[in-house]
Amino acid sequence: NDDSLMVLRYLASAIQRVGPVAGWQIASELAVRDELQKDMELTQLLWFGIATVVEASTNPDGDLRKLLGLADQSTSQLLKDFIRWYAAKQSDIGRQALVDTLSSSEHRESLHALGLLELATRGTRGIDAPPGWQSVSKELYESSDATTRRAAESIGAVFSDQQLFEAMRQILSDDDSDFSEKRYALSTLSYDGSAANLPRLLELLDSEELVGPVRPMLGRYDDTKVGAELLARVADWSEENRRAAIAVLVSRRAWARALLDAIDQEELPLSFLSAFDARQIYNLGDEALRQQLSELWGNL
Repeated sequence: NDDSLMVLRYLASAIQRVGPVAGWQIASELAVRDELQKDMELTQLLWFGIATVVEASTNPDGDLRKLLGLADQSTSQLLKDFIRWYAAKQSDIGRQALVDTLSSSEHRESLHALGLLELATRGTRGIDAPPGWQSVSKELYESSDATTRRAAESIGAVFSDQQLFEAMRQILSDDDSDFSEKRYALSTLSYDGSAANLPRLLELLDSEELVGPVRPMLGRYDDTKVGAELLARVADWSEENRRAAIAVLVSRRAWARALLDAIDQEELPLSFLSAFDARQIYNLGDEALRQQLSELWGNL
């Protein structure tokens, strides 16, 4: 019957030790306590206990739904945020819950859910968009608030939202877009391997301010035009840009062959090829390339 803060903290810390059934019972009772709003340590202990139970679960989807239900009941906004962030980071179920909040809640709560979803998906790639994302994303992308717009775009990139990627391609093609806008568009398009990006990327090779972020993106396209466009410019670039371009050229057999041909025909100096680059060409495993390399470079 003792409900002192010390006892509540003890119970919260015990969740991870008493097994899932008792752990969930303790968590359910503590989650609605008013003390959570006043004591961060209690909230953290409760969260760590719940997270441990969920991570050890043999029914992760069921326990994630139970976890989200706990968030709905809790008196603590911090605990709600911990749970919703974790569920969205771990599962389609959690991400769907936040997207549902975006479409059905008041403005302030929707923005809070957007921030949690952005944090949960940040740095990830190739996650399927939850049903309902397309119905809310357009308005978010067009928001007059830059923070809201950028959060939505970050999420959309992770979800491989083609609507977003097409808008970014338009920015690259727009002469009125400044370099910072184009850099941001390139950063977003780094999540997209679509062939529709290639013509825009090749056009930007003549932009000294943008060639840096463009080069590594070209490496994903197995297209002879990439090698040709890089070789046409590499002699005119700074040493830093030249080294980065050569690194792209030696990553694929066709491009490496074109590079060695240009050196053999004295269109480019052999000094452009470092020992590391030569080793990369050798490691492509093409015997004809190895022979051509040996004739130009010598034995590795």
